Amino acid sequence: MKTIAILATMDTKHIEVSYARNLIETLGHAVRVIDIGVSGKPAEGADVQAGEVLHAAGLSLETLTRMDKGARIETMASAAAIAVAGSFKRQEFDAIFSLGGIQNTIMAATAMRALPVGVPKLILSTMASGKRLFGPFVGAKDIVVMHSVADISGINRITRSVIANAVGAVVGMALYGNRRVEASEALVIGATMLGVTSGGVSAATACLQQAGYETISFHATGVGGRAMENFIADKVIVASLDLTLHEISSEVFGGYCAGANDRLLAAAAAGIPQVVAPGAVDILSCSTDFGVDSFPSNWRARKSIAHNASLYHVKLSAPEIVQVAEVIADRLNQATGPVTVLIPTRGFCEAGAPGRPLHDAAIDAAFVTALRRGLKRSIRWVEADLNISQPEFGELAAAELQAYLQAQPVALAMDPA
Repeated sequence: MKTIAILATMDTKHIEVSYARNLIETLGHAVRVIDIGVSGKPAEGADVQAGEVLHAAGLSLETLTRMDKGARIETMASAAAIAVAGSFKRQEFDAIFSLGGIQNTIMAATAMRALPVGVPKLILSTMASGKRLFGPFVGAKDIVVMHSVADISGINRITRSVIANAVGAVVGMALYGNRRVEASEALVIGATMLGVTSGGVSAATACLQQAGYETISFHATGVGGRAMENFIADKVIVASLDLTLHEISSEVFGGYCAGANDRLLAAAAAGIPQVVAPGAVDILSCSTDFGVDSFPSNWRARKSIAHNASLYHVKLSAPEIVQVAEVIADRLNQATGPVTVLIPTRGFCEAGAPGRPLHDAAIDAAFVTALRRGLKRSIRWVEADLNISQPEFGELAAAELQAYLQAQPVALAMDPA
């Protein structure tokens, strides 16, 4: 038997939660209803009252009721994250589910993001369609967001169907998935990649896998790099093959892949071995979905290439790429473990190779000069007459990281969580 936690604003969703609860119990599983309503009133049918949720964060209903509605939602969201994380650590539920509109979705998603990857999480929401960004809800976690089709207001032929499907999904995940990702004794390597760096990165990870290491690749689109940083901080990843620093350029100048701020700092603080390369630092990814006004200034005068029907890659200018180099140098200089900087002198992305549309030797050289000038002398510097997407570059990167791993086997041993 599994226990499914239901997060809901019980002052408005009592009927719908009761229906979901009955479905779960009919399937032979237990339910733990957690009220995240902000009305300040006791909730019928809740196993954990809103006041108890607030108490976990050192707050009270009296404090909440003195706030305006926006502040109440924000406060309850933060409190729910603390309460839900604590409840999971006490093994009070196996999977978590919520249903509601934007208010419930915001609060429930905040709470679910406090849980480890691998814990089943499902939000049934009126907000799961249309021109909306799901980053604020999902973040870098594995939250399933399902569209409710109709407003979750009463039980009718539509809500009856979608709630039943949502219940089936979360119970199925609890039964057949539910594999928490945590620190272990295994040596796990994190790698970053994009389509424009994948040739080299894929070759590197293949070499490391052949040598017996587990590798996890992250798509450096503003979420993947953030996820890798989180896993480094959680001691799941203990060595970094960070060959695609594109998200740092996006952090500085914006673009489609913005969102993974403070890249490189988790590895720096953890003291783990790092092999880094400037993969795609010379471009910004710009989406036509947001209009050309979101592109860099005078972008039509710059070198650019269509990556697909809605995404363009636009070359940075020399002053811009120098700024990126300075940020990277500052962060790598904070590293407490061994670092190799590996420079592909024939281009930082596939289209940046000589003869390709984004090749600009002067701009690339400006980056290399600024980065080397800014780095501590103790950081290992290797240049290779290759493009980053060439398999030979990946093989070189893998050899550099493997040398660190073989030199420090004791330091890299991890205790089970």
